[in-house]
Formats: sequence, C-alpha cells, structure tokens
Amino acid sequence: MRVVAGSARGRKLLVPQGDGTRPTAGVVKEAMFNILLNLLQGAIAGAKVLDLFAGTGQLGIEALSRGAGFCTFVEVNKAAAEIVCANLKNAGFAEQSVVRVTRVENFLQSGISNRFDVAILDPPYGEVNLSNILPYVFALMEENGIVVCETDKKENLNREFGKYQLTKEYFYGRKKLTLFKCGKVCR
Repeated sequence: MRVVAGSARGRKLLVPQGDGTRPTAGVVKEAMFNILLNLLQGAIAGAKVLDLFAGTGQLGIEALSRGAGFCTFVEVNKAAAEIVCANLKNAGFAEQSVVRVTRVENFLQSGISNRFDVAILDPPYGEVNLSNILPYVFALMEENGIVVCETDKKENLNREFGKYQLTKEYFYGRKKLTLFKCGKVCR
C-alpha cells in the first residue's frame, strides 16, 4: 500500500497483519480524492480532516499528502493506532496530525470543539451503524463541510440528516462511496 499522490507520493505505508484492517483499494482511494477535489474546487490545501475508523491512516495521510493542513485520526485498536503513528512519521506528517485511540462514538460524544472541512468514514463493514454516528459527525463540520463514507455497496444510509443531504453514491465493485454535503439551508 502506497500514498497515491501529492508530496508523499509513492511512500509505502505499513499494514497490520491479520484481517482486522481492510485497507482501501488504490482505485477507490484515487476516486475518493478526485471526487473531493472536484467538490472543493480543486483545493484541499489547508483543510482540516477527520479520519474516523482510521485503520492504517492511509486516507488521512493521502489528504495530508495532497495539501490538507491537519488531520485527526480516530482508531480504537491500539496496534493499528501505532501503525498510523508510524505511517505518519514515515510520510513526514507527524506534526500535522493527532491520533486518538478511542472508540469513534466516544470521540464524537466527548465534547470536542474542533471543526472539520472533510470527514472520511471507513468503518468495518457490517459492524457499525453509520446512521447513528453521522449526526455527531455533521455537528463537527464547518459550514460547507463534506463527509464521505466508504461502505459495502449493499449498505443504505439515510438520505438526509438535518441540513446535510446525501449528494451522490459511487460504486466500485463491492464498495460504495457516499457523499454528504450541506443542503440549501447552508450557504
């Protein structure tokens, strides 16, 4: 597994042994960032990113490599979080990030005051009810924030969460990317 583009392009990333982590395929990762860059008018520069269910950290690291200003990684598994830290150090982004070792639900409900421009959720398939988690994520987003969820193609998410609406779904084999943006209420 490697960083696809940006300042850390080509850097190898560590992956934990076993099947506890499911890294995002390169083609899906590239598509995700093309979609994000299109929605952000080509500029991810300076964005504050939230990488939930971080696993190896590859999605947040990809955002940093493409110019994001800061990324918060949340991962419950301590061994995986240590790999995120090693990957951040190897890619040169340790100073632009923080890794929280906790359950995503605990992090989201901890009363944090940070706001994010982009949130990426890549939970273990079939183990997390994103419809319960997304309202907490949207509460942490900047006014024009974008949320992207990677799920199994069969998983259906609510189409609307308050002012956030499902904008588009993209299918890649068994995987689906679902984008949420602020609706007409936000300007």
